[in-house]
Amino acid sequence: MENKTALFQSLIQEFLHFKQVLFDYRKVILLSLALSLGFTALYISLGLELIPFQGDFFGADQNEWLTLEWSRYHKGSHANRLLFLEIFGFLRLFSPPISKVHLAIFLNSLFGGFTIFFSCIVFWLLTKKYFSTTCFTLLFGLSMNQLFFSAVPESRSLQALSIVITCLLLIISLQTSRIYWLYWILVGIFSFGILLTNFVVTFLCFAVTIIALEYHQRIRKILEYGGTVVFLSFCLNLVQKKFLGGSYFFLPYTVIKELNYINVTLINNPLLVLKELLNNFLLVNFVSASPFAGHSDRVELSFFARDLAYSALGWIALALWLILFLIGFYKNVIVSQSIVKQILIALILSIFFYLVLHSFYNVKEMYIYTTNYSFLVLLLCTNKSLTKFLAWKIAIVILIVVMGINNLNIMREIIFALKT
Repeated sequence: MENKTALFQSLIQEFLHFKQVLFDYRKVILLSLALSLGFTALYISLGLELIPFQGDFFGADQNEWLTLEWSRYHKGSHANRLLFLEIFGFLRLFSPPISKVHLAIFLNSLFGGFTIFFSCIVFWLLTKKYFSTTCFTLLFGLSMNQLFFSAVPESRSLQALSIVITCLLLIISLQTSRIYWLYWILVGIFSFGILLTNFVVTFLCFAVTIIALEYHQRIRKILEYGGTVVFLSFCLNLVQKKFLGGSYFFLPYTVIKELNYINVTLINNPLLVLKELLNNFLLVNFVSASPFAGHSDRVELSFFARDLAYSALGWIALALWLILFLIGFYKNVIVSQSIVKQILIALILSIFFYLVLHSFYNVKEMYIYTTNYSFLVLLLCTNKSLTKFLAWKIAIVILIVVMGINNLNIMREIIFALKT
């Protein structure tokens, strides 16, 4: 910051360079746009079918979205979420004749579509093949966590979006051997504003990038980045409170409130927690079992402390998914390319953070956090060398078909339960 003119010129150069990178990948951007529009339409149609939202959806809360009153339910852990959401506040002008519920569904599904758009670009950067990119994008878009939380109006789709764009910037930075400071700061502010724990992932990815590119004074640059994002987020939080209301993220009350979700289940029943971690990180977030938990008047959806009830098709999809995941992860581990290893390190550190966090934090409702880490898990098995084998191509196509049918059937069961 000592030379503001040089800093400004540097940021302009980074913008122009980044713009050129996007132009070079214009074909995959068109593919991403087509897939994102298709999934957005799917998510909207499912969301509309879910009306009325009379149920307990894994502990998720739709009230703020169904009324579009985000400030009323704002929590400090979602530091500056109001600033991002209120940009779309003009949509209220269309209600009536369009109800707020319909607007909420459209907006949430749109964020889900954005997530698909950027995820497609990520898969292209990792595979450089259109077929593989399409397959991985379809796999992610039809995974149960992405399918469900892009249809049910909640903030989970925004959280998934922050993770995806973090991974996108990580891969671009490593592949071009450049630190796009402006974009890292913007992505950091976005992640911090959406969910404080998501910024931990962005910070870890930035740190891995700095270390991998062997920058001088790496520790200092990493700390400066974290400090800059937190400071700017603090300023934005003050602006948000002034004009939009909501909560401060830096007050002790925010920490105390979140501590209410901390439990010692890991100490009292470690095997149960380990089972839940496995289920939510690798199984039901991709291939869903039946989530119906009770027999009350309201639809109750939960996987906690329950045996997973899969259909025959579900078991086939789950077996295929686990086989492809293990093969892809193994290939990534033994691959010799340094960039792949650096990406893998960032992914493993981020997933390990979430594993530790959810070993203690809100274990009983762990499924509502699957959008934070499922994309990271999928990237663990995204391997370029496998995409040339015919057997792999056939297997992933079959997986997409059977997983998609299974998860859409589960969604249909949920919709039917709501209607009856």
